[in-house]
Amino acid sequence: MYQRTPSSMISASKPRWRCDSAYAIRYGRIVSVPRRSGVSLHVMGEAGEAGAGALRIDRWLFAVRLCKTRSAAADAVTGGKVHLNGARIKASHAVKAGDIVSLSRAGVMFECVVKAIPARRGPASEASQCYEETGASVVRREEFAARMSVAAGLVATSDARPNKRERRQLRQLRGRN
Repeated sequence: MYQRTPSSMISASKPRWRCDSAYAIRYGRIVSVPRRSGVSLHVMGEAGEAGAGALRIDRWLFAVRLCKTRSAAADAVTGGKVHLNGARIKASHAVKAGDIVSLSRAGVMFECVVKAIPARRGPASEASQCYEETGASVVRREEFAARMSVAAGLVATSDARPNKRERRQLRQLRGRN
């Protein structure tokens, strides 16, 4: 609980607010807090335990704007849509510069090489400088965009919804069998 000390007791050496250990850890007031069991809690930086140049994969996907939310990034990782260096991983796995991240989005495999670890989720211009899309991924994406434009042109515009047969044909045309 947060308790404000009376103003008569405030001195230069004492903090203005007395607080619990969670507050101190959250705002970086102390490095470790001794607990009754003898275990200490350590304040971890943005990089986590993997080192200064690493970040959790779900946080990296969110920071470089490949996923809209961090929970969506974590769901994509746990759902097997994200691979790091060709291997399926957990959301807590650390990513560092030089790693190859593969992400399946809308039926297209997006592949990129990690160039930098962002400190925060910033503007898209900064986020795009943190990774470099591979040539094969660019070709796949352009091929998919061309296929989608052809599919959009072949769809008959009608007021009625497509029936089961027409939906199946649309799925086949879009390559989402």
